[in-house]
Amino acid sequence: MRYSIWFFVLILLSSSSCFSQRERLLNPSWADIQKSRKGSVTIYWFENNPFGFKDGSGKLTGMEVDIMEGFQRYIRDHYQIELSIQWTQVKSFGDVLTQVKNASVPGIFGVGGFSISKERKTFMKFSPSYMADITVLVSTEDIPIIKNKEDLHKY
Repeated sequence: MRYSIWFFVLILLSSSSCFSQRERLLNPSWADIQKSRKGSVTIYWFENNPFGFKDGSGKLTGMEVDIMEGFQRYIRDHYQIELSIQWTQVKSFGDVLTQVKNASVPGIFGVGGFSISKERKTFMKFSPSYMADITVLVSTEDIPIIKNKEDLHKY
């Protein structure tokens, strides 16, 4: 009887260890990636010219694509890690938000014109802004358009 209990405990511990190793392979930590020198991220994006869009030949391009490819080069140059990027297109900004919010694994990014809000800070980490969040309100066609500093003095 005593041997069967130890055998059961040994099986339980080894299966737990296998599950743990499997999880680490599927969802490696930054430490694991640094050891293996390989990693991957998934980036959710939606068509939003000039930030992220497919050009005439179907190639993904735009400012956000350039930024993330720059991040990929930075990781390679500073950490000697080959980072693969899986671009996953969704239909809308809301879909990007949902994918990031509901992510259960590390390495999930969302790109889009995100405004930083208290609510979003509860489930997202934001990079520093690379562009000002400019809000414009246009109420009627007869309001003059100000294009430069000099126009401010005219109206």
